Amino acid sequence: MTALSTPIDFWSTLKQEAQVVAENEPLLSSYVHASVLAHHNFESSLSFILS
Repeated sequence: MTALSTPIDFWSTLKQEAQVVAENEPLLSSYVHASVLAHHNFESSLSFILS
């Protein structure tokens, strides 16, 4: 695990990891795209997941 200094670092890292999951796990790809990759920030992604 890496130390993250800002929320932007957190979101950037999360999106990069989600992209890897989407590429390597075809069954999860559409969910990962809809819940993480389609959003510009963590708040938007979280709101989508909770709704």
